[in-house]
Amino acid sequence: METLPKDIKLLRHIKSILDELMKDRYTHIEIRLNELYEYLEHDDLLLQEFPNAHSISRFLRAQHLYGIMKQIIPNYRVDTSDFRRFQWYFSKEVTPKLANTIQSESFISKNMYHKYGKQVLASNGEMLRSEQEKSIYECLLQYTELTIQYDFPITIKSETKIVDFFIRNNKMGTKFIWEHFGMTNSVNYMNEMTDKIDWYNLNGYIIDGNERNLIYTIYENDSSFYKDIDKYIHLILDQSGQL
Repeated sequence: METLPKDIKLLRHIKSILDELMKDRYTHIEIRLNELYEYLEHDDLLLQEFPNAHSISRFLRAQHLYGIMKQIIPNYRVDTSDFRRFQWYFSKEVTPKLANTIQSESFISKNMYHKYGKQVLASNGEMLRSEQEKSIYECLLQYTELTIQYDFPITIKSETKIVDFFIRNNKMGTKFIWEHFGMTNSVNYMNEMTDKIDWYNLNGYIIDGNERNLIYTIYENDSSFYKDIDKYIHLILDQSGQL
């Protein structure tokens, strides 16, 4: 029987350690290569092959460019804008929803709001408006206790707002709305964002404290964005406030 090439064996070994790390609920939603390497270096085989983070980055770069890495480790993304120094990001692998598979419950939106702006496909078939919204959505889908509805209409006093994400923690009976604001370089967009948050506040939604049920994120950079996702998902999973 033909044995696997060494590079494939190494990638599969890295993948097994990554998967174990991402199972830990205290691991961030997305981690960088230097964080992953802190765990890989405890493995004698990998430490011998990759004595430092720079050496494993060179290896991963080659496997990525050859088109091999994505076949073994699909749960990563890489920033190649600086060709001399790739930036690696790893997350929990999201398995497409299959019959009889227990995952978070989600409902495909039938809302026609911004229909033609929805060009980003999520793993469950939902169409979203941006990669940033997809990042939030895919992270939420990982938790079986959550029900997620995208572009959910909320009507109060005959006025309707379309919520980016309406989320229910089915274990705790808590409900949250999550708005994501990405295009912050537009003055008009910023004004609309402020008006929408004010509308939520005036209608009983709470943005801080133990009873918080309104979450909003503003994209500034990848690092702060993924930290916010991690923080707010832990709030949704652990918080006991009622909507």
